[in-house]
Amino acid sequence: MTEHWATLVSIIIGLGIADLLVNFHRLIHARKRVEWDALPLVWAAIALLWLFNYWWAVGAGLDGSRNARVVGDYVLLAILPILLFLMSASVLPRAIPESGRLDMNSEWSKSRDVFLTIFAMNQVATWIVAIAARGAVVFDFAGLVRTVALLCVAGALLFKSRRFEWPAAIVVLVVAVARISSQAVR
Repeated sequence: MTEHWATLVSIIIGLGIADLLVNFHRLIHARKRVEWDALPLVWAAIALLWLFNYWWAVGAGLDGSRNARVVGDYVLLAILPILLFLMSASVLPRAIPESGRLDMNSEWSKSRDVFLTIFAMNQVATWIVAIAARGAVVFDFAGLVRTVALLCVAGALLFKSRRFEWPAAIVVLVVAVARISSQAVR
């Protein structure tokens, strides 16, 4: 069953990556009508790293699927890649106006709560899966990354300030890069 699970997750993660890249491509294509904002682009890069991190975890058997005994276990495990897809689909604008300009700052201020809430939900769900898979709270490097990301995203949601959100995004980006850089290839 692990092969079927890995295939399903790969499809969901692939759709998330595709959606993220298609939305970015739309922005590049309409670049002359876009007032760029780097903050959602940083969050988009983070979403992409999170997608790859989860895909790698599934391939390495670190996602808890080895402990699945009934179909319901897989249904619950599917929450994580679904949240990752929704996260990646909500970070960049989906449409560019036919006329006029797209103000990414304004668009981000409208959609940031959706993206950050889904991101926070993903981190909470990941903690739950990690605890269930290991049978205990294990505060290793992956746990540290999850906790730091959750605190930064929760803070960004709470404070609703770009002055807070920028450092939060940078910290999450740094821990994401550190996490991906530290995972051994097996």
